[in-house]
Amino acid sequence: MSGQNKKRSVQLLIGPAGSGKTHACLEEIRTELKERPQGPPLLLLAPKQATFQMEHALLQDPDLHGYTRLQILSFDRLAEFILSECQTSIKSILSEEGRVMILRSLLNQIKERLRIFHASTKLPGLAQELSRVIREFQQSRVSPQKILDLSSSDKLPARARHKLHDIGILFQEYQSWIQLKKLHDPDHLLDLAADALRSSRELNTNIPVFQLGGLWMDGFASLTPQELNLLTLLAPLSNKTVLAFCADSFPEDKKEIFSIWLPVHQTIRQCTHAFSSLDSIKLDRTIIKRSSKHGRFQQNHMLKWLESKWTRPMAMDAMPVDEGSLNPISQMELSLSEAPDGNHTAAIEMAACQSPEAESIYVARGILRQIREEGMRFNQTAVLVRSLPAYQEIIRHTFDRYGIPCFIDHRESVAHHPLVELTRCVLRLPAFGWTHDDWFTYLKTGLTDLIEAEIDDLENAAIERGWRGLRWWNPLKGPEDLVNRFEPIRRKLLKPIKTFLGKSDHDSETKMLLPWNGIQL
Repeated sequence: MSGQNKKRSVQLLIGPAGSGKTHACLEEIRTELKERPQGPPLLLLAPKQATFQMEHALLQDPDLHGYTRLQILSFDRLAEFILSECQTSIKSILSEEGRVMILRSLLNQIKERLRIFHASTKLPGLAQELSRVIREFQQSRVSPQKILDLSSSDKLPARARHKLHDIGILFQEYQSWIQLKKLHDPDHLLDLAADALRSSRELNTNIPVFQLGGLWMDGFASLTPQELNLLTLLAPLSNKTVLAFCADSFPEDKKEIFSIWLPVHQTIRQCTHAFSSLDSIKLDRTIIKRSSKHGRFQQNHMLKWLESKWTRPMAMDAMPVDEGSLNPISQMELSLSEAPDGNHTAAIEMAACQSPEAESIYVARGILRQIREEGMRFNQTAVLVRSLPAYQEIIRHTFDRYGIPCFIDHRESVAHHPLVELTRCVLRLPAFGWTHDDWFTYLKTGLTDLIEAEIDDLENAAIERGWRGLRWWNPLKGPEDLVNRFEPIRRKLLKPIKTFLGKSDHDSETKMLLPWNGIQL
């Protein structure tokens, strides 16, 4: 490579909220795509939930009709991209659910060696919680041996040492198990990508694995050691690297432990230290100051004032309360006496409500008012709450009543998914003797051919006539009208299960249960 000894540029772009960091990154990308539609890949790193938003914002430029060079990725997708470019195949990667199942099994196997968790190994949720703890250790690149060494420290309380001992043993056993089975943990994906870059670089000393036309990162307040390590390996392969962070200044030499910028400043320090230690990197630091003419809050003087005073609070006169208002508290709105147009239209409104239901109704009416009177769209509004579980159903019901379409950003539990319920019941039916609850739970999943009324009638008849257990495998007995009505239904329902079990109408009870003997569900 002709530019083998040329230093690569890494720019730390700092600026407060709304100052134009994202706009600057997107403009650089647009310019590169317009001037050179073909060329080395361009990468834009963003949090998982923001990748689509970034792509949408990028294509707002009418002169940019599409692109092939750019990929907008999260760190997990970046790792997959690197593994693909390095031609490294990683097939057996555990899912989060698979890891929890393995940890639950290992807890039962090593419970005699545990000091704190030995009596809690079968408690619901313990394996999930330990999985989250192990993920944090993996992302911080902390080994099981380091945890076990720390558990021997006399400086820690006894209970903390015992917990670290249990976690270290479980972590160690888990790593041994996945190595034995030749599997990969999902949180090791970034490490695998970093190892692939190092291996490819060692094999091709003078030829880089691949070249990047540019690398931009935006939307992150902190970076795990895994993520920072991957960035330091990628930066020498990129013609240009820009890392944007939200802060109003670069960190000082002395840490300000009470500053709201402390987490971001720590990340900036880590990046500065990591990139400064690389001989092939030229580190630049750029700060975007607040502007009186440009910025996200240019048209909203109240939010502009609030953002500028965010780290340096100061008193401000409020608008006078309208005594005739039905909601006087909501009239206590912040105002800007220095607004150049003299317009005191409130951008921030505070209201006290008696209950979460009243809050959701107040918000729903405010959304509809903005839609009808100000021409806003539903997809331009967002509702933030401190605790989603406490408000989730209330907001859903209120918004349905007011005709407001909404998407609630949370993960649904897969445990009660109809397909999961159906699969579980099909497995449980032969294993536990065709219990009434399993049979009708299977029928009520909504994935059978029966309508709800037929299922209710069949269940009532089964309770009345005592149709339980393995009797369902034989012709029904009872009044002729009931038999004529439900016998065809019984045959139709059993047909797919017989196909699944590989049985015939003449199988005995012993033969039907034979494949499931010794299996514990």
